[in-house]
Amino acid sequence: MDAEAWVRNRPAPPQPVGDSLELAKALLARGANPNARIAWKDIPFDRDDGEAKSPPNISVGRDFLSMVGATPFFLAAKNGDVALMRVLAANGADPRLPTVQNVTPFMAAAGLGYWDGETAGPLNGTPESERLEAVKLALEVGGDDVNAVADFGDFPIEGDGEALLFAYPDNLEQLPETARADVRWTGSSALHGAAIMDQLSIIQFLVEKAPGSTRETSSDGRR
Repeated sequence: MDAEAWVRNRPAPPQPVGDSLELAKALLARGANPNARIAWKDIPFDRDDGEAKSPPNISVGRDFLSMVGATPFFLAAKNGDVALMRVLAANGADPRLPTVQNVTPFMAAAGLGYWDGETAGPLNGTPESERLEAVKLALEVGGDDVNAVADFGDFPIEGDGEALLFAYPDNLEQLPETARADVRWTGSSALHGAAIMDQLSIIQFLVEKAPGSTRETSSDGRR
């Protein structure tokens, strides 16, 4: 199910044999676990590649968030794949299960983890209207706290505060193995994701759902 969720709604997805949504339904009917979670070992995050581990033998875009703990519903939400989200939710998927970094499907749908040109988005086949529908659906079925933030762990990050907006920490190579992916994103919320993706309708929706508080949340979780 994870592989099926990963390749749908992707930039230039592989051409399926038959209808991929019907394939998902068939897999679920035959007992596929809609809550199966990715449990691979992350690769070291380095300043040359700047990416987290991607699935082997599947052509997908790069990620700077760890996918450990991700479910098929999470991946569908991340891709803004509303049709698959509905199928999974109707077949027992838990829409609240986050990744190991406390990134929920709702946060992923809003754009947290978005990588321009790599993630399904407005420039490669997933219009903003569909993204917004995915955000609304994830919030409806998951009941998330709109202000929830990602937790990448409490690691010392060295470097000039302003420079860290554009460069990796000076001590990146010295961070422990438990520091997964790009730790600069700890404390980020769904609103940060929508801003990264430049999806104004999603930004407006999130602000309306949590007037005042989210607009003042910084990238490190402080207000």
